[in-house]
Amino acid sequence: SYTFGEEGQSQGQYFAAHLSRIKLNTERIDFVANAPRLLHHVRNEELFDQWVINQMTTCVQVTLLTLDGELSSNEGKCFRIEYRDSMYHRFAGRFGLMPDEKEGIRRTAYKGVLIFHYKKHRIFLYDNWPSSLPLAFAKNVT
Repeated sequence: SYTFGEEGQSQGQYFAAHLSRIKLNTERIDFVANAPRLLHHVRNEELFDQWVINQMTTCVQVTLLTLDGELSSNEGKCFRIEYRDSMYHRFAGRFGLMPDEKEGIRRTAYKGVLIFHYKKHRIFLYDNWPSSLPLAFAKNVT
């Protein structure tokens, strides 16, 4: 689909809030010649799962309430924040994420994990995967 206009696949549902600032590239880019590093291809799902788990394991677990204090004292850190599906709109609003889902999957999510950057920090927003991580929900994820 083509997203550089109000009319398209989503009938302008999020055009003003999210897509209107995207500028269509007009210059030709030779990605092979200009690439500073080669892209790493994921050979299979298990390897990617392990990469996500390894990355999340190294992140500091925070809640929405404790995140601001962590952001101000550290730059370039990795944080993981647990959410529940019923509370996702609150999290999406906090980080400027698109609040909807397509076919039961949050936009850009992998197995319920959304990976994005926020104020120079990598954030892993996750629901209940991977199960090997200790869940904070019982403690309070707000």
